[in-house]
Amino acid sequence: MDSLIGDVTTMLYYLLLVIAGLGVADSRADATVPHMVAGPARVIAADVLDVEDQRPHRDIRFASEVRVFVRGVDALEPSQTCIVEEQRRWYCATAAEQALRAHLRNRLVTCRDLRTDEQDRTFGECQVEGEEIAVWLVTNGWALADPKTGGRLRDLEKKAKQNKIGIWKSRFDPPWKFREETPLLSGK
Repeated sequence: MDSLIGDVTTMLYYLLLVIAGLGVADSRADATVPHMVAGPARVIAADVLDVEDQRPHRDIRFASEVRVFVRGVDALEPSQTCIVEEQRRWYCATAAEQALRAHLRNRLVTCRDLRTDEQDRTFGECQVEGEEIAVWLVTNGWALADPKTGGRLRDLEKKAKQNKIGIWKSRFDPPWKFREETPLLSGK
């Protein structure tokens, strides 16, 4: 009988260690977003994706679809237009969205290092088949290097501007200035 009690006590001890270990293993238990998502993505704006997390062992505490702002870039607002040639308006923000949509072509997107900012937006470093989406956007002239987080992309932006590709073939306000001057968007 003493042997049975000892075995039960030992089992309970190990069970408690396992349970305690689970709590320690995931210190983000109260986080609002997972650390990463991977799956098909829907383009919401040139710098915003809705990624459907299809990882086989995803954490079920989080929604299966996560809206991710691509870290390091700032794209034109969807309602923003650009000016080309003699004052002709061009829907450059829509063109940037369409270019990203065509580039992704229903391929799987992986966004890592997801973090939520003070406005409850989720930012991440996103890739498609190993290619950084932020780098692709800036290199092809569809987004600007974010003044706060896009330092490593500034040289790529200068080159796109010099080559007049993407939005750089026109005149436009930087997205942060456009938001500042557009009251409904100033909170983005």
